[in-house]
Amino acid sequence: MKTNKGLFYIFGLPFREGGQGSPIYGTPNSFNQQMQACYSHIKLIEHYLNTNICDEISVFVNSTTTQYDKNIDEVYDKYLIQSKFGPFNNRFLGETLNFTPQLLPNLTDYDFILSIRIDLYLEDIFLNEFKPNLYKETIHFFSLCWYHDSVTKINNIAHPRVNPVIFIVPKKYYQYMDHYMFHHEAWFNLIERSKLTLEDIDVMTCNYYDSDSQKDYNPYYYIVNRIRNYHWYSTEIPLFNKYIFYNI
Repeated sequence: MKTNKGLFYIFGLPFREGGQGSPIYGTPNSFNQQMQACYSHIKLIEHYLNTNICDEISVFVNSTTTQYDKNIDEVYDKYLIQSKFGPFNNRFLGETLNFTPQLLPNLTDYDFILSIRIDLYLEDIFLNEFKPNLYKETIHFFSLCWYHDSVTKINNIAHPRVNPVIFIVPKKYYQYMDHYMFHHEAWFNLIERSKLTLEDIDVMTCNYYDSDSQKDYNPYYYIVNRIRNYHWYSTEIPLFNKYIFYNI
């Protein structure tokens, strides 16, 4: 069964140079690689449409303003229903991470939301392995973080620490979408602060990959305008199993 209608939520800081925490963005040097990342998202959209995985896909961009806002809109234009560009400050960057149903009044028209950080270049293997109709029953984060930092522990309560740069949310979970969704502690918060259970959350890949491709290799994506690390640090680690994690 195919998923009919999807929304791609493209979020975060574009045209950024340097590693984690770098304040340098919107520069000419960052342009080409950022455009390549955006076009890889278009390639994914067209793959889903051309292979009849989806009947229709729309794009909503929520990002930091730069001199290249028009270029972003042009890349996604065929599928774009809304773009929002705001200032480079902690408040707005936080807002881009807070996708709430109020952002789009017709959100329930979509069968799923696929959220992708704007500076990710998606490799072809991502297109071939990850299909929205495989994740129509539960919220799926891309993976857990690399193994040595794969647990969120607050007040002696432990849950998996997610890699949140990509995730997919089926329609029946839209009511739970808030700022918890886009952070490493999302699994913890969804279990501890909502009515969701272990059966409502999973990962797209059971391998462990850090979200930052400068720190840890994964074959599915890399963050553009950063040095890419080609060493995978969790290569000898058994696949993640949420039931084993909780000793169920």
